Amino acid sequence: MFKNLIIGLLLSIIGVHAIAQEAVFTILASKGTCIVQRAENPDSYVPLESGLKIFKGDKIIVTGDESYVSLVTSEGKALEINKGGAFNTNKLEEQVNSNSNDVASKYVQYLAESLTKKSEQVNQQMGVTGSVERSWKKSELFVYAPKNSKVFSNEVTVRWKELSGTSEYNVQLLNMFDEVVFDENVNSSQISFSILDLDLQPTEVYKLIISSLSDPAKKSSVITLEVPSKDEVAKMQNEVKDIQQAFDANSALYNVVLATYFDKSGMYLNAMPLYQKAIETEPEVEAYQDLYNDFLFRVGLGDLSIY
Repeated sequence: MFKNLIIGLLLSIIGVHAIAQEAVFTILASKGTCIVQRAENPDSYVPLESGLKIFKGDKIIVTGDESYVSLVTSEGKALEINKGGAFNTNKLEEQVNSNSNDVASKYVQYLAESLTKKSEQVNQQMGVTGSVERSWKKSELFVYAPKNSKVFSNEVTVRWKELSGTSEYNVQLLNMFDEVVFDENVNSSQISFSILDLDLQPTEVYKLIISSLSDPAKKSSVITLEVPSKDEVAKMQNEVKDIQQAFDANSALYNVVLATYFDKSGMYLNAMPLYQKAIETEPEVEAYQDLYNDFLFRVGLGDLSIY
């Protein structure tokens, strides 16, 4: 009887401890001097890093207004701290964005999973995609775009590296029967065209080729662009709107979550500038740089990676 009482008491204590240790936040990214003071042991200070769990009663300490922290709840609701101070988890829970929705939460959780991967997984990815990257770089004219991508926006913009001695370029878009649907000469290193104006058909795949006007042998590799179906576009328009409503459009977190959305959807041309904008907004957040590097290696653009 006494033995059973002791066991019951121990289980009760363990249960209370488990509840007290329930994580309320997970760190997405940080920069500067940012630490957490553990409620269980106030003498314990732990530096913040991607994937670190923050528990009830913990206090996040951010030093200086140049520091930055982004974190997410277990429900996928995200929050940014971009000012100095001491922040108790109870107060932070009250500040969580009430505009969050299922779509935004889903992709914040995707983002959290990506950011908490070990750095060795990124290195493995570099090893796997290295051959893709080298073959993609063999062409004389290098395009700053994934080799294959769906396109979400009506207007598509593609940029490339200028060729020495070349001032004009020819840009052609062909359908899968090699019929030319767009042919234009430009004297810059970028081109924009409209899917609607060119009457590009939903679910069809098109081939983009860029060459030197003075020396057509100097040309890019073929880039394939897939136009989504009307149903897919309608669905994505609603989901993008949900994500836009959940975040401040000027924040790094907004850009990196929307980039994650397009990345997961195969819309790499749309994802790429959003990853870049997130890094421009918070240039010293290594976690966002690592995420972008991983993206570049996956789509065969590893030479553009940031180190």
